[in-house]
Amino acid sequence: MIDCRCVDEDPAPLGARLGLSGVAVNRLISRVAPRFATVLGQKLAGQAVPILGAAAGAGTNYAFIDYYVEVAHVHFGLRRLARQDPEQALTLLDSYARRFAFSSDEKVAIARQVGLTLAKRFDSRALKVMAESDPELRDNTVSEWRARLLLRLGQWDEAYRLTQRFPAELANTNRWRYWQARSLQ
Repeated sequence: MIDCRCVDEDPAPLGARLGLSGVAVNRLISRVAPRFATVLGQKLAGQAVPILGAAAGAGTNYAFIDYYVEVAHVHFGLRRLARQDPEQALTLLDSYARRFAFSSDEKVAIARQVGLTLAKRFDSRALKVMAESDPELRDNTVSEWRARLLLRLGQWDEAYRLTQRFPAELANTNRWRYWQARSLQ
């Protein structure tokens, strides 16, 4: 057993008692160091994985952020242009849709804006645009403007067929029941 009272006074006798010379310490380090290095290397590698993943993710995000910013600018720019010059917006929509691979929802949103703008100007081209952008009549605003334009253009039979396809909550309003009956005359 080691007498610890001597450590407080002078550590040299403890080293002498344990018999640790420079050669003994060297041998101890040479035996422990490879095992310690392996464990320490695995630990550091394990801790570095999340950091490397975050760096790779940040690099990927940085590489693609310009593309998505440009897509957003084009998308919202086309919607704004649709309110001012719907013909040019339709022309540009086709070319940009091929370049940026817009989703169907993005195309519908832009075409909806173009169709509504044309319909509010009583332009018959709106009928085609609105029919293509909302064939299932999911958008009540588009459906109503389509029917209004058909009525305005005197296409009574087509207006009647369209109002027959309206969703129940829209078809049952007094306004559209009136126009449905009126289109039968």
